[in-house]
Amino acid sequence: MSALVLYLFSCSNPSTDSAATESDCKLSIETPMSFDEAGQTQIHPDATLWNDQLWLVYNKSPQSSKFDVFIQARDCEGNLVYGPEQLDESSSNDTYPRLAGNDDHLLVVWQRDNSAAPHNLSIQHRSFDGENWSEQDSWTPTVEGAAFEGNAWMPAIASTSSGAFVVAGAFGLSSSGFKTILGLFDPQASETTSIVSAGGSHTYPDLSTDESGSVWAAWENWSADQGTNIQYAQWDEDLQSQSETMEIGEADSKAPSIAWDGSPQILYHQERNGSIQVYWNGSALGDTPINHTANLASGESLTHSIWMHNISGLNNALMSAPLQSDMQGTSLREKVAPYRPTITHLGQDRFFVGWIEGDSPDFYFYGMTTP
Repeated sequence: MSALVLYLFSCSNPSTDSAATESDCKLSIETPMSFDEAGQTQIHPDATLWNDQLWLVYNKSPQSSKFDVFIQARDCEGNLVYGPEQLDESSSNDTYPRLAGNDDHLLVVWQRDNSAAPHNLSIQHRSFDGENWSEQDSWTPTVEGAAFEGNAWMPAIASTSSGAFVVAGAFGLSSSGFKTILGLFDPQASETTSIVSAGGSHTYPDLSTDESGSVWAAWENWSADQGTNIQYAQWDEDLQSQSETMEIGEADSKAPSIAWDGSPQILYHQERNGSIQVYWNGSALGDTPINHTANLASGESLTHSIWMHNISGLNNALMSAPLQSDMQGTSLREKVAPYRPTITHLGQDRFFVGWIEGDSPDFYFYGMTTP
């Protein structure tokens, strides 16, 4: 399988976790568990811990021509307590769902393709207060004093230490490509936005927050003279002040994930000379080629990482290890499809890991907890 084909199949929005979650939830899933056995293709998993329940969002395809967004929740014993319920309300193709929670609300965002060129891509959102869902709406930030008109995709989401939601996406601001826009908004209030103007064309933004409330974002940057590398920056909690844009990774670095652990920790993969390797803050992890599609989350005393090791074709091993310079990883599961896995902090140094497994088109959302 060529590096190019593998990357195209692994195109998914990077998942992020906010600052470490304090919880008494002792959820334990020691063997991989399937969460939805409805018999329809499932892709793009994400998860968050909210109100001591594990909330799972993913795509499912009841029709071969489109995907819908589904959500469910599990209690701390692993029992189904909500859903599965379909969130999107249209005939469009709705993919790449992401979610985060604060004290009062759960917020879900996703990407919509209505096939109505030239502006067919948009970012949708709905919030949940524990009883009722808000109406579905588009995120249309203000750009230069006017509501944005154009394509928007690849959403990411996080919540700050004060409970605010931060959403990021790639927005087509000019003919030269896309730019990362961050939005700070409450489901009951107006939003504040910040536009990243540095670099070339941006894709695959990811978000994290630190204990002070600062927001960190990383994204894939493309320019005609340098190809792709990874850029990142820091904002204050109100998105009023942005640091200088920093760069990490050589050419052909792609699909970043970012988490805060005393400093920004960034995983990404680099395609070069027919192979793919995962990098951590500029250094290669392991010595086995065809490692790709990484994610990470911070706990109380460590950051845990997951990534894919390609076996053949669409068959991957899901690798797992605490983030450290000499890590080799433990294989959690094989027959894992190359859709980006999710990892969520459950409390202390315990994590939930979710992935897509099976033989195409029979893909299913699986997950388990780490010790």
